Amino acid sequence: MQTSGPISDRPLSIGALIWQVFLYPNEGLQRAARQQPIAWAIAFIVGIAFVYALVSWTDRTAYEVSYPLMSFFDTPLKAALTSTVIVLVLTLILSAALHWISWLFGGQGSYAELLSASGFASVPPGVVGIIVAVLSKDMGDFGEALKTVSNIGLFLWGLVLSVLAVKEAHGLSALAVVGVYAVFAGIILVLVLLLAIAPLLALVGVLLAFITLALWPSALGRR
Repeated sequence: MQTSGPISDRPLSIGALIWQVFLYPNEGLQRAARQQPIAWAIAFIVGIAFVYALVSWTDRTAYEVSYPLMSFFDTPLKAALTSTVIVLVLTLILSAALHWISWLFGGQGSYAELLSASGFASVPPGVVGIIVAVLSKDMGDFGEALKTVSNIGLFLWGLVLSVLAVKEAHGLSALAVVGVYAVFAGIILVLVLLLAIAPLLALVGVLLAFITLALWPSALGRR
């Protein structure tokens, strides 16, 4: 596994791992992958998603989601539980996709290693995001602007840490991990395009079926 420097094999405590991910993300995420504290990693993913959704909830939250899901976001607790389930399921699926793509580029890590590193990678931006959400909640328009700007920065920070988690968990080079995310982005783009054109394809199918049914009797009569 490639590292940015020699790392001791002595296991770190959970608190020390989190601190190292904040200060030295490469080393911290590599240690998280090696030690595989997967229960803690999942607990962080769940806990951060739950608390962030809880403290971010406002009376407008339910109206900011699509109609079928409004009833799942009309109270703080329901919004937090729904958001937690969505985040956990997406994390498990996306981690599995990145794991298998990493193997195509010579990755040597396991799914447990990647999931462990990903869980710890979510802590720094997640904790800062919760603090910003709490502080900005009662600031009116300024708070909304502050939260929007911070969310962009936290998204980019989280993306960088996610890339490092894949790199360190699978021992990939910088070029290889770029390739992993390029393939992953390509797959997402194809799926989005398929979903976008699915209604059009369905409409074409219905029209073809209607035309076939309309013309079939006359075609049989000519025979």
